[in-house]
Amino acid sequence: MNGAACEGKNDSGTVIPRPTKDFVYFMRKLSFSDRVFFDTEPNSLSRFLERLRRENREVLDLTESNPAKAGFRFSLDTLREGMLQDPVTDYAPHPRGLPEAREAITAYYRDRGVRVDPDAVYCTSGTSEAYAMLFKLLGDPGDEILVPVPSYPLIEYLVSFESLHCGQFYLRYQRGSGWRVDRDFLDTTCFERAKALVVVHPNNPTGSYLSADDRRYLIDFCAQRGMALIVDEVFHDYCFLETRPSSFLAEEPGCLTFVLNGFSKTLCLPQVKLSWYVIAGPSDLKREAQSRLDILHDYYLSVNTLIQVAAPILVGKRK
Repeated sequence: MNGAACEGKNDSGTVIPRPTKDFVYFMRKLSFSDRVFFDTEPNSLSRFLERLRRENREVLDLTESNPAKAGFRFSLDTLREGMLQDPVTDYAPHPRGLPEAREAITAYYRDRGVRVDPDAVYCTSGTSEAYAMLFKLLGDPGDEILVPVPSYPLIEYLVSFESLHCGQFYLRYQRGSGWRVDRDFLDTTCFERAKALVVVHPNNPTGSYLSADDRRYLIDFCAQRGMALIVDEVFHDYCFLETRPSSFLAEEPGCLTFVLNGFSKTLCLPQVKLSWYVIAGPSDLKREAQSRLDILHDYYLSVNTLIQVAAPILVGKRK
């Protein structure tokens, strides 16, 4: 029914009067959010790969990072054992995740010599969601998140989805010492609205861990500028060095720090969708952040009970 031509009633029974002659309707075309601004057409490489596959040509994809497509298979019996338990029929959600899931995550760190308080753990359904939660916590629209170059391009999209801007800092390759943070660039560049700095440890695609002195530099850099440090450690277990560099959690950092990880890589189980972040740093900042995060997570409760209940058994068989 055209409201411009006749009167009617709304759902509550209220009469909607006929518009007066001074009332003007405008036809407006639907528009979409600027958050999703990128070109959705396949690029030339994607088109080329698609053509090869249509021709049944064998393709060795060196960018593949999905463990389920790389020959890794988790024990089906262990999955059944973990998920077919009585507690999966209950629903008693917690903003940070079920206690048994958070205890299992702390056991994972304990095996690596890192002590983590279960109350500092927040479960999510993936690291992308963990990023989204933290970006909501830290930034207002127009604020900036600093992201390393080179690094995984997904992070830039996740930043834009939260109406934030991506700032850049650089990793430079130095002969004899590997990839290092470009400190001169960071020290001489004004980041007026930067709220957080992202580190990927080890980096994707370089595979490099941050050196101990670069770690200390970034912690001090964030502390002095009132920024949080977000550390993505999803590939931390994939180390070809004789001694694996320690997690950022072992550093007891002097700035507010969030360390991300998940079952996608640690258990080669991207399909079960359980990730997390651990919050560390000064007690006053942690307390304020957690009071806000508890509210934020309580509105989503996105992690299913099934995988949280199974977490202790799955973590116990990860090796």
